Amino acid sequence: MEPPDPDAVTTLTEFIDYLGELSRHFQREGNSDDWQHWLIGDYLESMAAWLRATPQLPEAVEERAREIERGRPTWRGVAILFDAARVYE
Repeated sequence: MEPPDPDAVTTLTEFIDYLGELSRHFQREGNSDDWQHWLIGDYLESMAAWLRATPQLPEAVEERAREIERGRPTWRGVAILFDAARVYE
C-alpha cells in the first residue's frame, strides 16, 4: 500500500485526513521499508533533521522546499514535513 500523498493537501481538513491516512499506513506498513522510524522520538528527531537539511537536500525539489521555507507554512508544506520524516534517517 502506498503512503498518502502530501502534495494533495491544501486545507486543514485535508491535512487532518492526511494524518489519519498516515497513521493507518503506519499501522499496516510500519515495519517495512516505507517507515524508517518505529518510535515517536526517532520520528520527531528525523522531522527536525529533515527541516535543518531541506535547503541542501537534492531530493527536496525546489517547489517542496519553498512550501516548507515560506514565512507562513501551508498545510501542504506541513504534510510534506510529516511525509519526509517517515523515511528520512
